[in-house]
Amino acid sequence: MVRVLRQCRPKVVFTSHWDDPHPDHAATARIVREAARLATMRRYDEAAGLDAHQMPAIAHAVYSRLVVPSFIVDVSEFAEERMKAIRAYASQFYSAESREPATRISDQSFLEQIEWRMRYYGSLIGVAAGEAFYVREALNVDDPFALLTRPMNIYS
Repeated sequence: MVRVLRQCRPKVVFTSHWDDPHPDHAATARIVREAARLATMRRYDEAAGLDAHQMPAIAHAVYSRLVVPSFIVDVSEFAEERMKAIRAYASQFYSAESREPATRISDQSFLEQIEWRMRYYGSLIGVAAGEAFYVREALNVDDPFALLTRPMNIYS
């Protein structure tokens, strides 16, 4: 992953949250953060012949009500496609015929909760659906006026 970061040189990397209830997702967040840190070290993996890369901003997906998002992205245009993609993994979700042990995602209301969460985060920015992200480090904003004067449609 360090090599990929050095080759692609991203300014932002999106990953899961380190406190995600799924252990694989939590581990992924830690691996991404460690790889980003290692990619900044000039002498790490010198044999690859790739230059060190400046630490990208790491945005963690927010799935917990306990995490206040740093920013929310309008995903209204893609919300239905996203739900279709999620539903494609039908074996993971609720089925009355299932004999598998019950889990959080096999609960009958789990898919509705995803839609409700998108609507809730969208309502915070005045759109139909939103995806929330958390950034641990302070963000370096070049133009605060461009950032803060963008219309948010919260009263329309």
